[in-house]
Amino acid sequence: MVYVIDTNYLIIAHDHYFPEVFDSFWDKIDELIEEGVLVSINEVKEELKAKRIREHWLDIDSRANGIFFKELINGEHECIQLIEKLSIYKEEFGNGRTLENEWGNYASTVADPWLIAYGWKHDAIVITNESVDKDHNIPHVCDELGVKHVTLKEFFVENNIRL
Repeated sequence: MVYVIDTNYLIIAHDHYFPEVFDSFWDKIDELIEEGVLVSINEVKEELKAKRIREHWLDIDSRANGIFFKELINGEHECIQLIEKLSIYKEEFGNGRTLENEWGNYASTVADPWLIAYGWKHDAIVITNESVDKDHNIPHVCDELGVKHVTLKEFFVENNIRL
């Protein structure tokens, strides 16, 4: 199974599982990345604004020969168009407005729709911290599309990550 991780958890992992302290945790993360189990996308990388966090994840990607942050090249753009046609968006979009524009006026710097599209296109499980109680966010759209999503805790349990 492949998991695609959202920006919020890259930040949480770095800030709560200190790389200088939790060696075994980061060894397991490296292992899952090398096995192709854990990935993210370039749009998530672009959302990492804090230099120390961005550099940490870029270093991890580099150690894994650049296989962690994925380029969107396999039809994810077509998935975005299908996401726009979901019934939850029918009343919200029209008059030339698109999900890509509404979700964030600059799609190249907003990862959410692309993260979902990657999960949908590649049958990957989306790891996110967003609330299932809010409309129009990652869990809600994943549910509409039948894309599985999990929390970080669920990801840890499913992959036997222990500290």
